[in-house]
Amino acid sequence: MIEHYESGGGSSSDSAADSDRSAAKIIVSRDKPRGVTNDKRFILNDLESALRIAKDGDTIFLEDGVYAPLGTTSPEKSQVLIINEFN
Repeated sequence: MIEHYESGGGSSSDSAADSDRSAAKIIVSRDKPRGVTNDKRFILNDLESALRIAKDGDTIFLEDGVYAPLGTTSPEKSQVLIINEFN
């Protein structure tokens, strides 16, 4: 399942995106350093890595940017939610 938000000045979609970002187990961002946060969330720089480590029930939040799998990652997961934010 994939959801997306369009950023806009102070709209309710912005607060929904912030809420989903906070709840996500995995965040994909080209601008943040790769690692694990204090609250045990993964920060990754590419979609392929996120799909590889995601487990059923996880949410992946894609920060603003263009992401595509680098190879032929074919996750056998049926319950991973991918949410993206873009301008």
